[in-house]
Amino acid sequence: MNPRYKRWYLERRRDVLRAVRQFFDHEGFLEVETPIRVPSVAPEQHIEPFSSEGYFLITSPELQMKMLLAEGYDKIFQLTKVFRKGERGRLHLPEFTLLEWYRRDCSYEHLMEDCQALFAFIARSLHLPCPFSYADRYLDYQGTWQVFTVKELFIQCAGWDPFNIPEEREFSLELVDLYAWGRWSRPSASARSRASCETSLVPRESSHAVMVRSVNGSRFTGEA
Repeated sequence: MNPRYKRWYLERRRDVLRAVRQFFDHEGFLEVETPIRVPSVAPEQHIEPFSSEGYFLITSPELQMKMLLAEGYDKIFQLTKVFRKGERGRLHLPEFTLLEWYRRDCSYEHLMEDCQALFAFIARSLHLPCPFSYADRYLDYQGTWQVFTVKELFIQCAGWDPFNIPEEREFSLELVDLYAWGRWSRPSASARSRASCETSLVPRESSHAVMVRSVNGSRFTGEA
């Protein structure tokens, strides 16, 4: 990468992280820092941790942050490095920066409102026009965001109902088709065979909705 452009990206990353901290501070959240190397991690069927001399590098700060919630810290957030073995690809690395925040006594709708307010705050902090161009699309961060259930999005984008599938493996193969290739069209049968997943990724029925207008490239989570 050209050093001039590299510096621009590093400065922009700094500005984004600064805006994230300003947003949560303004909303009354306490920034916390929990251990990166822990004796045990949350049991996740599809996430494999790195071991470190009898300990593990965290795959997320979830357990440690929920301990703080249990101690009475009502609104907390963290920006931290996390590590997940085998996650290397077009959009993933084994080590990445994760934003995670928690509220007590709120619903998932509150977290959806947090997401929209956070992205709008970052965009304004970066003096982005509205709408702004990203990945061949224009994103409007001031308008009303479209909201879909998981079921509605699968039917709209993949053409099938994920809660009415005959076998678990087919769901995993569909995810490979839709995301690993970075497009909605299905690859060849031989490519599907090579990318066959052995994981069990069947979703559970849920009324939770997801927002579809977001800035890609950063991994984040918020939980009630």
